[in-house]
Amino acid sequence: MNYSENKYKNSLDAVKNKSFNQNYIEDVEVCIGLKSVIEELELFFDVEELKLLCGKTGVGKEYFAHYIHAKSNRANGSFVAINMACFSENLLLSELCGHERGAFSGASSKEIGLFQHAENGTIFLDEFNSISHVNQGKILRIIEERKVTPVGGLNPIKINCRIIIGVNENLSDMVKAKTLREDLYYRINALEFIIPTLKERRQDIPILAKRIVSKIAKEKGAITPVITNEAMMLLLVQKWYGNVRELYNILYNIVYNCHDELITAKLVRDIFKRKNIPLLTYKEALVNFEKEIIEATLLSTPSISESAKLLGIGRTTLRDKMKRLGINEK
Repeated sequence: MNYSENKYKNSLDAVKNKSFNQNYIEDVEVCIGLKSVIEELELFFDVEELKLLCGKTGVGKEYFAHYIHAKSNRANGSFVAINMACFSENLLLSELCGHERGAFSGASSKEIGLFQHAENGTIFLDEFNSISHVNQGKILRIIEERKVTPVGGLNPIKINCRIIIGVNENLSDMVKAKTLREDLYYRINALEFIIPTLKERRQDIPILAKRIVSKIAKEKGAITPVITNEAMMLLLVQKWYGNVRELYNILYNIVYNCHDELITAKLVRDIFKRKNIPLLTYKEALVNFEKEIIEATLLSTPSISESAKLLGIGRTTLRDKMKRLGINEK
């Protein structure tokens, strides 16, 4: 078995396991805050057109790509994911398309690329917005022709896989800044799905926290500890700039430092302090939450009057709150 085959064998075998796919389906569908995105997706699970997943770092774009794969008619095929920001311009094409022996220094044997590893399945290209203009043009050609040419090779190879792209920036802004090719932008944004941040779906935090703690405890070979109400409140009120990824990392530390059957508020505070995460008071959390609700309402309505009506308060009251919270009138 060569390096490339060994590198991805375990992940490919795992994704072919139906129970593994089912885990991804359950993890996504239990999240109430993702319901609207799932409803958008339902019509497109089996559509072969490229799909674009947009969202801030850590929202779970790869999880969503797994979910699409698991619900699609390609669920029995392989799922392959690559973070494109991790590779230099030259190595990225070798990873994706493979290379011939001697194609570059260190290429001691022929290797197939990730597009071929994903044959009959799905490939997820994450951090797509990080790649150079040169590679953007080459990948656009692959998307259009459904063929790859290994680095150092001459003969194109047909590929048969669903392509999902993940980005963490606003692509239209990138086009304006000329960091994204305009032709590529119009090719990849036909089916665009926006995954909300964790602070936009705080109702999912208890659900996610319990599932994550259970998984980590099983990995540790320990009994799953119960999160106390006080501890859960501390998780609920945090800003979670790193979204689900940050929540997972914090809970990982909490579980491995939990030597009891309860995750207490004290343990959560200790881990937050160790990770330099500022603790919000209950009052601060309420102020932040009120500000987020008002800002979201203002964005979704055409006027102050409509915003006040939707919030169930008077215009004068709304303006007073906006002044107090430092929210500018649109």
